[in-house]
Amino acid sequence: MSGILIPWSEQTTNVMATMTYEDLLTKLQQLNPNQLKKNVAIYDEHLNEKCLVHNELVFFDNNQFPYLKI
Repeated sequence: MSGILIPWSEQTTNVMATMTYEDLLTKLQQLNPNQLKKNVAIYDEHLNEKCLVHNELVFFDNNQFPYLKI
């Protein structure tokens, strides 16, 4: 049997939208030079907390998935 796998997040409307690295790059390219010099931080809206990101990516699953290290 063959078929197309659709990620679970695309099958339900009860999941918040996620961002791809391509989406992130597009958003970053819209920033001005001063904004690009700022430290990278992640904001958790549920906890209302900001967390700075380390200056490296961490890779899992045979280097297939890059993660920002916090």
